[in-house]
Amino acid sequence: MSRDISNVTWYNSGMKTYDQSNVSSELYQPLEDALERSNSKRDCRDYSDSISLRAGVGRIIDAAQSGRAWVQRIGMLGIATVSVRNFFQALSSKRRLRLLLEIDQDLREQVNQQLKTYGDPFDQIPELDGFELYASDGHCHGASAHEDKIGGKKRPVNHIYSLNLRSNALSHFALTEPGKGKKKEHEIAAIKRYGGPALRYNAPKGTKVIHAYDPAVIDYNEWYKWKQGSGVYIVTCEKLEAIGVGPH
Repeated sequence: MSRDISNVTWYNSGMKTYDQSNVSSELYQPLEDALERSNSKRDCRDYSDSISLRAGVGRIIDAAQSGRAWVQRIGMLGIATVSVRNFFQALSSKRRLRLLLEIDQDLREQVNQQLKTYGDPFDQIPELDGFELYASDGHCHGASAHEDKIGGKKRPVNHIYSLNLRSNALSHFALTEPGKGKKKEHEIAAIKRYGGPALRYNAPKGTKVIHAYDPAVIDYNEWYKWKQGSGVYIVTCEKLEAIGVGPH
């Protein structure tokens, strides 16, 4: 990297520059704090963990249609010098994936603590004392330019997110991964792969966890396992077909 990218913010409407200290304190400083506490960070001179994390943020909020286009764009604009090779190798690095998972957990805890200072909308309901509360659901976005085709066409990419209802902090839970010969993976299958411990989001021992989800999550046997093994409870609606309403 030849230049620091912390003074640049990407929007769909184009490039806008802001005071570097404000951007760093509001957007990047929590990221740097989490990186400093990480056990998976390494000293990589060619493509540092700090720049890799900042580049990841920039890629997400930029309008470029592919990672290659984004790398070329910031190079032409003179914002930073990142090789396509380094950018994509970092994306496939198991060590950097562990780092991202640590950073994600740290940032989630930072945001939870910060937002909880504004008040908990459920603290007046004594029945919910001792419970962490989440609203969870899947969200699809368009396939990337180089996404592999499944059944002759590119398929939307589906992620599952959870909103902490006590703090309003949003967390990524899982990415659905279609099996061989399948066009997509059902959300309940992805959730089952991660299981009850992941649904707890590192809640302290003795704290129960409630997830509100749409009927896609219905699997009574799995719910029993999550409740008995992890203290996780599911709130949802009945499927209309199951009670004789709607299409059959």
